[in-house]
Amino acid sequence: MEEGWSKRWAAGARLPDSRYRDDLAASWQGLADHPGSSWSAALGDRRRQSMGSLYHRQQYTVDDELAGVYRCAAEDWPPGEPGLMIVDTMFGDYRNHQATVGLGEIGTGGEGWGLCCQAALGASLDGQPRQVLDLICWTRGAGSQLPWPPEEKESTKWLKAMAAVQARLPGRPLTFVMDAESDAFEVLAAPRAPGNEVLLRVAQDRRVELDADEPPGWPAARLLKAAVVGVPVAGQVTLHLPARAAKDGRPAQKEREAVLQIRYRTVWIQPPDDWPKGTRPVKVSVVLAREEGELGEGAERVEWWLMSTALILSFEDAVLDTRRYSYRWRIEQVHRLLKETLRIERLQLDSAAKLSLAIGMQWPLAARALWLRYEAADHGDRPAAEVFEADEVVILSASAAHPVETVDDAVRAVGKLGGWVGGRKKDLPGAKVIVQGLFVLNERRIGYHLPREPCQLAMQTEVHTQVEVRGERAG
Repeated sequence: MEEGWSKRWAAGARLPDSRYRDDLAASWQGLADHPGSSWSAALGDRRRQSMGSLYHRQQYTVDDELAGVYRCAAEDWPPGEPGLMIVDTMFGDYRNHQATVGLGEIGTGGEGWGLCCQAALGASLDGQPRQVLDLICWTRGAGSQLPWPPEEKESTKWLKAMAAVQARLPGRPLTFVMDAESDAFEVLAAPRAPGNEVLLRVAQDRRVELDADEPPGWPAARLLKAAVVGVPVAGQVTLHLPARAAKDGRPAQKEREAVLQIRYRTVWIQPPDDWPKGTRPVKVSVVLAREEGELGEGAERVEWWLMSTALILSFEDAVLDTRRYSYRWRIEQVHRLLKETLRIERLQLDSAAKLSLAIGMQWPLAARALWLRYEAADHGDRPAAEVFEADEVVILSASAAHPVETVDDAVRAVGKLGGWVGGRKKDLPGAKVIVQGLFVLNERRIGYHLPREPCQLAMQTEVHTQVEVRGERAG
């Protein structure tokens, strides 16, 4: 893969000395090579002890650990290139880990016990994942070990993520894509660098003001949804919806195509009543993307209310924002990799602080696996040697029984190592299978680099012994 990725990440980490950086790089490599294995099995005794001693340092944080990852992500992001920053919260459930101290309530209603983690995943404008650019971990309730600052509302996590990412990616025009939990006036009104915008899912039917120059007969409603519903349909767009597992009482959904009718308009969001007098309203554009007509059996109707600080002046602009919001699913794919493949909820560590650091180590690995999956889908004709190392290309060519020349060829070969059968020609292996395939690839890579002469000597000795035994039997 790209040369020395784990060493590049570790080189920028804020650690006491170079020995810890070497151990961090080796630990990242071990975790990548043994996805889903226990912490001890993946790291080995010496690395585990080294990471354990580092984790005992209370001043050491997730930001210290991932400083090199953030730096590499910024270096790999071309100057001035726009992109998406998908921000979302994941809850790690550790209710069965009785020996882990400092945990707290998780979920929106305190339905579990564990750790809260919010990440910002960078992506291109067409949704191709890149890397994590911010990670915040915290716990709730009395006795928790990583409490949210008591002087701040927990909703300020969105502002913290936006500020941190903008500091790490200066000069890149970014669109922050967030779910309905982020629908707060302070998020819309937060200062942003030039060219940066917010695109979020509407959670509340706000009081709004309309422009004074609206055409005669235009809806005079003062609530956001009523103001948009009265607007004529501007057109429709077809979106591909991925399969979705059952979650929070919602049924599982099959992969399908959805035809959405688009309405949009611009409104002024009024500040809440408890804000200081004189606070200026925020001008935003609102998009309603909704499925109409009959749906297939078991399908849930799509209805997205989206709000953007970037003013929408045409139907094409509205479609663009709708597509960008559809890429929010990418970060949920990372969460699935973390939980189902890397198995972060099985980590056996004795404190919430150490758990946060362990999750911090796993996050960029999951993002990297997802990047590889979409690199094959979006840039499959790119030479394999630009993404995989030379010995890996040789091994993949041998396993595939044909030359591996492109990224598409390589990812398919990795998928088959991970158990992917491969059906239609246009199909690609998923990120979960890719992670498993990379593990097998690494095992074969180790065998590929075993010293040739001792292996040959051992084989010759074994053959010689067999000949002698056969000779004795013949005699």
